[in-house]
Amino acid sequence: MGQDRPGHRRLQVQQTLGIRITPEQVADKVWESVHPTRQDKLLHRTSYSVGAQTLFLGNAAKFIPNFLNRTVNKFIAQ
Repeated sequence: MGQDRPGHRRLQVQQTLGIRITPEQVADKVWESVHPTRQDKLLHRTSYSVGAQTLFLGNAAKFIPNFLNRTVNKFIAQ
């Protein structure tokens, strides 16, 4: 029955990935996005990663092929 609930898979993946962020980290990034630095304004920054894991995986995804990115995410999610 647990598998049939909407959002159950997403929660399971979040737990498996070991998302390690705190509400304070999220609040800091929200504050940072609402009050951008001069550099953020010049670069037209629109995305802010919360936590080291998200930052690392997001930056790695820019440089590795899509199939490898999907494979890594699939491996981490198991």
